[in-house]
Amino acid sequence: MKVKIRFSAWLFRAREAVADRAPVLGRMRLLERANRMLGQKLKEAITERNRLAQREPPLVVGGELVLGIGETARLARLMEEAGEVVHAAAMVMRFGWAGMPPGSARPNRQALERELGHLRAALQAMIAGGDVRRNEIAAHRNRKEQQTKEFAG
Repeated sequence: MKVKIRFSAWLFRAREAVADRAPVLGRMRLLERANRMLGQKLKEAITERNRLAQREPPLVVGGELVLGIGETARLARLMEEAGEVVHAAAMVMRFGWAGMPPGSARPNRQALERELGHLRAALQAMIAGGDVRRNEIAAHRNRKEQQTKEFAG
């Protein structure tokens, strides 16, 4: 995968301007600063390139975008855990918080807490994989909390 590394044109112009007009000592300091800034930009670009290289390239089959193996696995895990949360919540509604459905080894509260933890782990994996953005999730959570407060009155 190729990633174009662009550096600010102003940085190159600044280096040229410094070389032409500044006194020798000031010119050396400014050139050192420009070189440090250039080095920092280069490090950032290389870090970004490496981060992007770790993601699987999307597959395109017949002009249609197909998810990569990792993305598919993370989505499947999220769906599985969300389904288990729904099931655990249904057991709470059916048997109560302290109730234990037949064949269960733990009370419903513990089962729901366990499944919510698994769902949160699946969400964190999706954030780490770059599938969803943490700041967008937080913004939607805040809006939903506000709506809930307005509804509850």
